[in-house]
Amino acid sequence: MVLVYGFNEEDPDTTFSTGWTTTDANVQMPIPGEGEITPSEGENYMVTELGPGWANYLQTDDAMGAFDRWTDIQEIILDVQLGGTTSWAQIALIIQSGSGGWDQYSLLGINDAVDDWKTIVWKVDMAKHAPAFEEEGGWFQLWFATNNDAADAGVPLYIDNFRAAVTKETTSVIDWALY
Repeated sequence: MVLVYGFNEEDPDTTFSTGWTTTDANVQMPIPGEGEITPSEGENYMVTELGPGWANYLQTDDAMGAFDRWTDIQEIILDVQLGGTTSWAQIALIIQSGSGGWDQYSLLGINDAVDDWKTIVWKVDMAKHAPAFEEEGGWFQLWFATNNDAADAGVPLYIDNFRAAVTKETTSVIDWALY
């Protein structure tokens, strides 16, 4: 398991959580937390809010530069917590690249993540995105989208501890040292 984003730092140029941005004007920018809750890892977390229904809103700003083993990933793991009760709320992972197009992974329920962090896991297939890392000018992004009752818009959403389960690096028997 590898920690990819700990959400512990602020980007001084944007004031957003380092590595993340949004294109959805209906929700709060992804900023570092201000002590509202205890982080699940490290010293901080990222905070945004639920949008008015379906919202494609959080995205990486330079995923290729943040991690060098995207093609080895088997699962993406994330901790989430809500800052209030909702009638229902879900979060989806979207992976997009110049070579592989758009993959939306399951919407996972998060409305039970009010008083504590909830760990959610998506099994992912990175095969069709692999060429993006080899192509000149290739690009790759991760997105998080939420879906919830429009009446729950504005409920704080805390995100922390973005981890990747990667294939284990092994050494060939030929490379073993013999004594």
